[in-house]
Amino acid sequence: MLSAERGAVQTAGASGPDAGAPGARARPGSGGEGTGGGGSARRRRLSLALGAALFLIVLAAPLPAAVSAGAQRAAAVALLMAAWWMTEALPVAATALLPLALFPLLGVLTPTAAAAPYANPVIFLFMGGFLLALAMQRWGLHLRVALLV
Repeated sequence: MLSAERGAVQTAGASGPDAGAPGARARPGSGGEGTGGGGSARRRRLSLALGAALFLIVLAAPLPAAVSAGAQRAAAVALLMAAWWMTEALPVAATALLPLALFPLLGVLTPTAAAAPYANPVIFLFMGGFLLALAMQRWGLHLRVALLV
């Protein structure tokens, strides 16, 4: 009974001729959530250009008296990230690394200060938990635990 339930769980979301085969999984870009591959190449290029244009517009805009140059540059990066996140022009993980590269280049933060939020101990705690969950799912341990309860 365990293997039948495992096959049912693994084939969830699979499509195509071998959708019912044991161990079949959804293919990346097949419409599943979180694939990060949605859209055509033309849409992706348009989204990249839109984000870059918004970035440049904010950088070139006249600076209000109450806003520092660093704040304007940080806002430009935030707008670029928001545009690319919403349109999925790049994978979310790649977009999340933009401040690490752009803040030192634009003079917003030093490289050490820009990298500090990425090295927060809570981030490593979550990453360890996610890796354990993936390992449990890969080897079917989550089903074994669920059937014992």
